[in-house]
Amino acid sequence: MMSSSRKRLQIIQFLRWSDVRQFWKGPLLLLLSLPLLGCSFAYDQGVRLEAEERWEEASISYREAVVANPDNSIYHEALQRVNRQAAQENLQRYREHLAAGEGVKAFARLQAVRQQDPDLAEVAEEEKLWSHVLLSGRVRFEFEQLQTNVRLADEMQLQIRFNTPAGKTISAPISSESGIFFVEDLTYRQNPQIFAQYSVQSIGLQLVRSEPSGLSRREYQKFIDFREIQPLRVQGQLDFPTTMVPSRYLISDRSRVLLRQQNPQEWSPPRLVQYELLLQGDRIAVRSTDQRREFAADILYWNLEDQRALLDFGVYDLRFQKENRNWTIRRQDYQEPTDDYLLELAHNLALSSYFFHSGIAYPFVAQP
Repeated sequence: MMSSSRKRLQIIQFLRWSDVRQFWKGPLLLLLSLPLLGCSFAYDQGVRLEAEERWEEASISYREAVVANPDNSIYHEALQRVNRQAAQENLQRYREHLAAGEGVKAFARLQAVRQQDPDLAEVAEEEKLWSHVLLSGRVRFEFEQLQTNVRLADEMQLQIRFNTPAGKTISAPISSESGIFFVEDLTYRQNPQIFAQYSVQSIGLQLVRSEPSGLSRREYQKFIDFREIQPLRVQGQLDFPTTMVPSRYLISDRSRVLLRQQNPQEWSPPRLVQYELLLQGDRIAVRSTDQRREFAADILYWNLEDQRALLDFGVYDLRFQKENRNWTIRRQDYQEPTDDYLLELAHNLALSSYFFHSGIAYPFVAQP
């Protein structure tokens, strides 16, 4: 038989273990219930916001509840319900931004509507009216000359600015390492022929300098200045496809497209540059001051399926002329595949949708 002392020891151990279990029972239950409490809080908050018709905020709260508890059908139904209301609200804001000429804000609202209520027929029809364009290229400087001709500043950013067909200016930073630049733009209810009218306004350096007062002063120092030029006249038509054709990856076509040799001399643009465009089926003729076209793109690609255009401005060579104290520009020829900056830019996955076209490349050519 078990001794009485051994029995007492077992009873004490059992009591101690019971105490431990009782001690951890409360915190453990609390930890297990925290996710449920979080879901309930987010959902309850969504209910309150929905009652106040704050649809966007209610959608955020309901989405948090769904993410935390994806199997809860009540949460899903609530999220879909307020999303339909938020979509109608965003659709109204889309129309307001569109009427005010605020294209970027309008398109952002349209994208929000698409996510909130994909079944809205009006959204699908509106999306067909928008076109995207990517302006890209490379600028090569003689950096020693660049540094010796620029007074030191707190911040310096190489920059290229473009004139848009809408009469606005858009800017793109130029990478100090690769010289590559790119910027996106949007157009609404525009014939794709209009993409030929984008032009370089200036190339320069955005400077930020500190004043003795402690304030910062911004300054844009122009190296090349074509100014706010627009074509005096645009005639003709480009042969854009009107029916869907299989898209082609443009990088595979580059060796054929880039065989053109132009070998232009260095050019210092005059104070007044004027030009006109002649759209000639499969090419874009530029008739301009000094018979030059560096302000225009080099090649236009169009993808009918995605309503996207790529304007390739090529590779610019900028040089500082000590005798005249001014900068000159010329567009370089492609001698080797490595000269093609698009091969490097194509690694940017965010831009991958621009690297397909509908089968024709439209080169810009100088015409007397």
